[in-house]
Amino acid sequence: MNPQINFLINKALQSLVSSNLDTAELYLKQALRLAPKNPQALRLMGVVNAQKSNFEAAIDYFKKSLIQLPSNGVVHSNLGNVLSELKRYEEALEHHDKAIKLKPDYAEAWSNKGNVLSELKRYEEALEHHDKAIKLKPDYAEAWSNAGITFSMIGLYDKALICYEHAMNINPQFVEALYHKSNALIALKRFGEALANLDKAIEIEPDYDDAWSNKGIIYIELGLYDEAVKQFKNSIRLNPNIASNWSNYGIALNGLEQYQEAISYFQKAIEYDKDIDLIRGDLAHAKMHIANWFDLDQILSVLAQRIQANKMASSPFTVLSLFDSARIQQQCAQAYAAANSVQINPLGSILKHSKKEKIRIGYYSSDFRDHPVAHLLAEFFELHDKDKFEVYAFAFGAQSNSAITHRLKGAFSEFIEVGDQGDLNIAMLSRQIGIDIAVDLGGYTHGARPKIFAYRAAPIQVNYLGYPGTLGAEHIDYIIADRVVINEHNRIFFNEKVAYLPNSYLLDDSKRLASDIKFKRSDFGLPEDEIVFCCFNSGYKFNSAIAISWANILRRVEGSVLWLSESNSLFRINFVNEMTKLGIGASRIVFSERLDTMSDHLARCSLADLFLDTTPYNAHTTAVDFLKVGVPVITLLGEAFQSRVAASLLHAVGMPEMIAYTRNEYEDMAVGIAENPNKLSAIKDKLSKNRKTTALFDTPLSTKNIERAYQEMYRRYENGLKLEDFNLN
Repeated sequence: MNPQINFLINKALQSLVSSNLDTAELYLKQALRLAPKNPQALRLMGVVNAQKSNFEAAIDYFKKSLIQLPSNGVVHSNLGNVLSELKRYEEALEHHDKAIKLKPDYAEAWSNKGNVLSELKRYEEALEHHDKAIKLKPDYAEAWSNAGITFSMIGLYDKALICYEHAMNINPQFVEALYHKSNALIALKRFGEALANLDKAIEIEPDYDDAWSNKGIIYIELGLYDEAVKQFKNSIRLNPNIASNWSNYGIALNGLEQYQEAISYFQKAIEYDKDIDLIRGDLAHAKMHIANWFDLDQILSVLAQRIQANKMASSPFTVLSLFDSARIQQQCAQAYAAANSVQINPLGSILKHSKKEKIRIGYYSSDFRDHPVAHLLAEFFELHDKDKFEVYAFAFGAQSNSAITHRLKGAFSEFIEVGDQGDLNIAMLSRQIGIDIAVDLGGYTHGARPKIFAYRAAPIQVNYLGYPGTLGAEHIDYIIADRVVINEHNRIFFNEKVAYLPNSYLLDDSKRLASDIKFKRSDFGLPEDEIVFCCFNSGYKFNSAIAISWANILRRVEGSVLWLSESNSLFRINFVNEMTKLGIGASRIVFSERLDTMSDHLARCSLADLFLDTTPYNAHTTAVDFLKVGVPVITLLGEAFQSRVAASLLHAVGMPEMIAYTRNEYEDMAVGIAENPNKLSAIKDKLSKNRKTTALFDTPLSTKNIERAYQEMYRRYENGLKLEDFNLN
């Protein structure tokens, strides 16, 4: 080799080792001017471009190098790595195979091929390749780390941690191993250890943006959003080109209810990567939280297209307030379920339980606290027939000292705090206890843990109450519902088999009572002698279409007001502005803040004349609250589960005439009742009577019906019958 070219290539190598890519590139360009076909200079130019993420240019240089020296296994492996970055996995495999054929003892090629096989979800083959690399080169820290990543991908986090420890023993400065180790620890909910590993990585390499980002993710998990923001500021400062850094920053700001700022970060994330998971749903949801409906139709159009293309464009929960489409919700849920699936279940197939004297029911939730799920179900748990059922709670939310939590703890055979346990361990514990029916009370709501059920916590797994829709997962056997929320038209959009209850699937706690406080309308700025329309739904359930209907109603009912629950200050400003555009002045809209106790909240609800429901996401617990205190609810029946819940409640309380089927009917019904005092009085009298005689507030009856559903599920399981819908008459 020409001494000058040799000198330039050596200088480039030195620059590469010190991560001075620009200097390396200058030396290599000089070398290639002197020898345009030099295979070593071409290969190194490929390496420089790959490290700069100029992948197409890197491929071009590697291919030119191979033209000159086709038997160079290192170049084939380099090319395979770049193709893998571009998700061209099959091509990548071809080049790694060529590298191995040319150089069978090339440990790096074996491990790199293992990485590609992991991406293709061929995990057992991947682990075989990493093992081969380690046998060829026992001190190959990267191979140990790569094996750890593969074990993590299949949920074997304890084995992954062993691999990362090997990698760190070989190379204590290996920051990537520390980062990946933190991921495994996060999955195991060992947040303190994860933070310690990330701090160590940052101590070694202060500019390691991934470590800062992972710290932010941990603080989000812990609900420490201010701390999370600090970490994401650092990760963005160090690497502003990574879309997930911007997206995670937005999620932290969402947690702080700084929705407008979050929107700008979500938009920035899309600029860097239009395909980033969940981002468009997060963007739309943030806008809904502050009644910022500008350009929302365009965002929803793109979101719908991406969901229908089977992309994970949104969390399923977010979609509930955006679309009245059971099909879109199923597609979204299926994509989300696939991302939370288990490719190789380390627990193996679940063994058939021997018949027991009592059926063991497990309830899994992060909401055994001051939350609607707990408030609705407390008496149901207490009324469970303990002669027929053993009832276990698996609580994985933040531990709570609330009165409702203390009450719940006394309702279960055993109340098990598992918030510090990973999903696999919770599923394993469930199997050890011998849970027969695992009931997921969270689904895809905040704090839920869907992967527990992917590991099969029990032979029968049920979706109930917390999430109003399909979970889109084949490992969830049943959904408990009724003939209103899941009817013959939308049934095909549910992956689960349906256990149809004879009345509403939703139930109440009869011990939830209004306080003795005699509130006056003037206490909340409401007119004493005018019609008070009310909607205490969360602000993200509001939209421009429902605002138009409300404006039409207020315009027609002179002097009436719309009473809303305060969501946040920006929501209040934006919503009032939207209503002003529709001709309704700010004086016609009254906001009230949340009260500290449920009993006072119920007492206050009774001040309203009529509750006007939202669509596509109805009032659920809120509708129960208002019906409970004698306030009639008007709802607009939709297509999907969450847009039919209020109708289910109205059927169960014997008042289906309060269900509208068109927007015009919804508006006319509200106006007709409001303008006819006798009609309003008659409706309230009927509701008062029906509350005492119909099924909705008969908690013992609802409990017995759900228990009958469990017994039927268990009977079918015991007798080896295939899963089917069933109806309880």
